[in-house]
Amino acid sequence: MVAEIFESTVVRKVHTITKNGHENTEILEEYSDKKASLSYAPNIIVCGKNVYVLNYPLRCLLEKEEESYMIICEMLDIIGTGLSIDEAEESFAQEFDYIYQRYNQLSNDKLTKRLQEIKTILNIIVKA
Repeated sequence: MVAEIFESTVVRKVHTITKNGHENTEILEEYSDKKASLSYAPNIIVCGKNVYVLNYPLRCLLEKEEESYMIICEMLDIIGTGLSIDEAEESFAQEFDYIYQRYNQLSNDKLTKRLQEIKTILNIIVKA
């Protein structure tokens, strides 16, 4: 007898109601694929002593490929990676911190047009 094992990722959008101590969960949508993406949208990004409070949630993708996780923000050209979601979040926070600090140290004439746009976006979304 030969057994084949298939691994897949399932993403579900659910609606949960708790009534009289009993929880009832209804599946609204389900996506199944070898590669599935979830949303990652922090309001606060922490990197060491630097805490970035954002005006808006920063919409990103959280993807799992093979044994690693990636958090991708195409708008800011940032990718954080790790073997766990926590490691990917830490990597993402370090990248965010680096570009925020670096781009704001440089004058616009030392940045490409794309990097000037990213710098502008960063300064709009970071509240404190």
